[in-house]
Amino acid sequence: MLKKLLISTFLFASIPVFAQTADELVNQADNMVDKAEAIWESNNSYMIDSDNFKEVIALYEKAFTLYQRANKQLHLNYPKVKEKELSAKARLYHLVWSGSAKNCSLALSLRNEIIEEQDINAYPHIKAAALNEDGGRYYTGICARQDDYKSLEAYGEACDLGHNQACVWYNMTKNDIRNAEIYLEKCKRGDTFACSSPFLPQNRYRVY
Repeated sequence: MLKKLLISTFLFASIPVFAQTADELVNQADNMVDKAEAIWESNNSYMIDSDNFKEVIALYEKAFTLYQRANKQLHLNYPKVKEKELSAKARLYHLVWSGSAKNCSLALSLRNEIIEEQDINAYPHIKAAALNEDGGRYYTGICARQDDYKSLEAYGEACDLGHNQACVWYNMTKNDIRNAEIYLEKCKRGDTFACSSPFLPQNRYRVY
């Protein structure tokens, strides 16, 4: 009887300890994400230097590990931890391909981790964010082979999942494809003005 009582007491006493530890891990991860964002913003966002870029990546990757540890400890008590982790990955995915400093291999790795996540369909807004980034990469040809049609497809999927900006990009890209076909045909006929048109993929620029 005494042995059962001691075991019960131990288990009961252990619950708040583990819960507190998980809370601390999540808070530490959140703080690292906030610090990374502060560094990004203080460096004029898209003109970040190499050292700060590396620090932002390191902070995010530490945050991923902390979220994963917290999720392992008390998964049932922290249903939002996986969402936090995936949201942070989607944010870093955006940062590492769209700014002045780039890490294409990391961008593709993050993209695949998000899309291939077993429970990703439980987080349609995060999947949509990743698909929106896919659209941007294909449209610009940054960290991907330029392909308007793949861009349009990715934006369309993101739009269907409720990503409003992707819906805007979808319509703009659809128009760009139509205009590109017109100006490309004129360019082939020797129209130098048409050859320099921003509607042609090699001449375009879009800020994300």
